[in-house]
Amino acid sequence: MTRAAFLDRDGVINIDHAYVHDREHFEWIPGVLEAARILYDAGFLLVVVTNQSGIGRGYYSTEDFQKLTDWMKSEFARAALPSPTFASARIIRKRRFRPGASTAAAESPNRA
Repeated sequence: MTRAAFLDRDGVINIDHAYVHDREHFEWIPGVLEAARILYDAGFLLVVVTNQSGIGRGYYSTEDFQKLTDWMKSEFARAALPSPTFASARIIRKRRFRPGASTAAAESPNRA
């Protein structure tokens, strides 16, 4: 069985400046890539979970979110880390993942 570390994006990976959707507003939490390295070296699959209600509210587009996600993946690669699996909830004003979404993300080879 593979162990997984679920990391919330806003507030754990980056400073939550509310509706962060581009590189200009993204600010890494100090030490987060080093912490991800420790988890990865300990055998954990890295899974980033994020609620993106800003998409449903029309503050930014799915394409904006995907561009930022792709950039984040490249930054993980620059730190010699594998690209984490990303699991996102993009439903209008729904603040919770559906039951089983975390398990599905950990088991999925599909990387958003």
